[in-house]
Amino acid sequence: MKMAPSKILGADALKLGGIGERSLSLANEVAHLFALGLEVARIGRFGGNLG
Repeated sequence: MKMAPSKILGADALKLGGIGERSLSLANEVAHLFALGLEVARIGRFGGNLG
């Protein structure tokens, strides 16, 4: 019975860690897409200036 709490805590910590990792990679993905969007907008503006 003494082991149970720490086991549960460990499982929760792993679960939280997994969630944290996922949200971190999601944040990175969003930041990447945002940067990509800015780059496309910059190129689009540049192309607009040429045209």
